[in-house]
Amino acid sequence: IMTSIIKVNTIQDSGGNNLVTSNGSGVITSSAFGKMAQIVQTFVSSAITFAYNSAWGDIDAFDTSITPSSTSSKILVEYSVNVSSNNLVYTKLRRGTTDIAIGDAAGSRIRCSTGHGSHSGDTNRAFEYTVKFIDSPASTSQLNYNVQGYCETSNTAYINRSTNDPDNDTGYRMVSSLTLTEILP
Repeated sequence: IMTSIIKVNTIQDSGGNNLVTSNGSGVITSSAFGKMAQIVQTFVSSAITFAYNSAWGDIDAFDTSITPSSTSSKILVEYSVNVSSNNLVYTKLRRGTTDIAIGDAAGSRIRCSTGHGSHSGDTNRAFEYTVKFIDSPASTSQLNYNVQGYCETSNTAYINRSTNDPDNDTGYRMVSSLTLTEILP
């Protein structure tokens, strides 16, 4: 078996710009690729109920703030919310009071990030709503991200539990989260 080793302390592009450098002791620095500057996560393990009937409302448990270190930073926003309901439920992602990562306008249709229709025949089922979105807020001020919920008229939705919530081996508790990652240019 033949083994080859290439030893370099710098890799440059054709313009002479350093792409990767090493200090000789295993510490590598990359200047040409985005780097994570900070990660903030809100982890929700409690069971939550909301009943915003034919209107949008904040699901306060998911409020998460981040302060970007640069106006050119991007924020990777990821949420995973486990929802159960007898009828229509939607969620959407917001930065402050601005809706982000929602579908295009189309007549009277609900603009949302995620949603599901009725499954009244099985009240022990939950759906995982997931969104991954890269936001470009162009700000170094503190930014608040949140998830809002919407229920069909006279409907209740449940997060991290089933609708009927039996206290036996068909009942369960789940976890949900909202994660913000600052990516430097």
